[in-house]
Amino acid sequence: MSHISRLLIIALFTQVAVATTWGQNQLISVEGQFVGVRGQLMQVKGSDAQMYLVLLPKEPNKIQYSGTAAAGWLRPGVFVRFSGMFDDRGVGQEPILEMEAFTPNPRRPPRPDQLADVTPGIYPAEAGGGGGAAALFGGEAKVQPKQVGPSKYRIVGRVAGLGRKGELGVMTGPRQIVQVQLTEETRIKLEMEGAQFAMPGDRVVVEGYANPPTLTNVTANSVQIEAAELLGQVAAKPVRKTAKQRREEAAAKKAEADKPAAEMEADENEAAPAEAPAEADDAE
Repeated sequence: MSHISRLLIIALFTQVAVATTWGQNQLISVEGQFVGVRGQLMQVKGSDAQMYLVLLPKEPNKIQYSGTAAAGWLRPGVFVRFSGMFDDRGVGQEPILEMEAFTPNPRRPPRPDQLADVTPGIYPAEAGGGGGAAALFGGEAKVQPKQVGPSKYRIVGRVAGLGRKGELGVMTGPRQIVQVQLTEETRIKLEMEGAQFAMPGDRVVVEGYANPPTLTNVTANSVQIEAAELLGQVAAKPVRKTAKQRREEAAAKKAEADKPAAEMEADENEAAPAEAPAEADDAE
């Protein structure tokens, strides 16, 4: 083998080693279930049954959390976006069944074509439709023609509050709140940053590196967490029984308890031998 060939082979093995290690650290990928988090440390039970201690990235945008939630999951301060039908006073004409919750990125200003996705405001669903967002909530009639009939708008803002009956207030600007109605069928797609919403059992994928031979202590470059269950679903409250229903149930239970004793007594009577008929006196 020539000297040049040996050099090429050495260079190839060096590239492979660099691709799988970083200095003294080894690149590692961990898949498993979320166990818990405290500060910047997250515990993960790997698919190999090993317990991993993961140092989370300092940048929140490197920790992606996704899932689906019911309306009860919403809380003040969460950013949401959705589309719906509104009249010229800004009153929603139908319940909102689909919604997205997201984390805005202040470090990356949105492009003009992204405003309706991340910047709080009221946007016409179609260009030129319904007189524009300025006509909503009593805009200047001299600037915008009055809206005729309900029109579809895209709403982006921050949750201001959620009522017991599903009334949702979304702040879209200074002193401007849009109110819509949510239902039990409302589903919210979550595209959040950070691990604060993670629950035990959620699916986790960690890309990072570890220092051999201790490969269970991982420094993460990126983390993806996916909710394993529907979040925010309120358990149905047990139906409270009336006094009459409780008395009827108690009587039924007592009758059921007394029934075996009565049946046993009947069985004993049937099993007892019948008395022999009296013999007639011998004829004299």
